[in-house]
Amino acid sequence: MDQATFDRLEMYIKWSEDLDLDYDKHFGHVDDPDHLVQISRDGLQKQLDSDPSVFTEEDLNKLKEKDHFILANIENSSRWLSSDNKEPKSHWWWHLDKIKSGEMEKPDIEKIFILYFNQLK
Repeated sequence: MDQATFDRLEMYIKWSEDLDLDYDKHFGHVDDPDHLVQISRDGLQKQLDSDPSVFTEEDLNKLKEKDHFILANIENSSRWLSSDNKEPKSHWWWHLDKIKSGEMEKPDIEKIFILYFNQLK
């Protein structure tokens, strides 16, 4: 895995873990901390789409775990970006408000990651 992809994965893991901590303490200095989670996840997806071979099985498991974490904690976050954007529905992390409201179905993370793991073989 190249350093930039590794850094994005580490940022995504850290920022997603911090979402369940004291928000202002950890993110008070950042204008839009939820946006950091979404940007880092988006960068990881672009890497998966262009060259999934840079990810190891361990990397994918970490990413899958954090995706589950984001969805499991969706009710606890009131600061997610509005889904008034043009991102595709497959990039569900940009549409968390729609998932939260029930307007959009929650993605099946396990099914999504089966495809990624199959690409490693």
